[in-house]
Amino acid sequence: MSKQLNLASYIKEVFFVLSAVSIGVSLQMAWFTTHGWNPMAESFATYATGNAWNYREMDLRLGATSIGLVVIFFLLRLALRTFIAKTKKFSLIEDQYKKKDTWTYLIFSLSMLGAFGIF
Repeated sequence: MSKQLNLASYIKEVFFVLSAVSIGVSLQMAWFTTHGWNPMAESFATYATGNAWNYREMDLRLGATSIGLVVIFFLLRLALRTFIAKTKKFSLIEDQYKKKDTWTYLIFSLSMLGAFGIF
């Protein structure tokens, strides 16, 4: 039972990080579309290698946004868990909250709708 719990916890953390990375990439791609990239007219490779951008800057923006969002999500989760732990009002639900709080960050996945033209 303990191994299953550890595996489930590990899978949950991997999902948490991967969702933060994908949301970070999605947010950055939405930023590119608001700054001149038209996905219907040209590929991202054409846009990235154009004269307006340094291709190394593209990689940096995508990487920094993804890593930054992972850090922000972890800090936000730490702050909320600390708040829940220190507030006596929430002492009864603290264990349940810690089991399920990772899934609450899926609301940020709505930013991925920008890929379908919904902002």
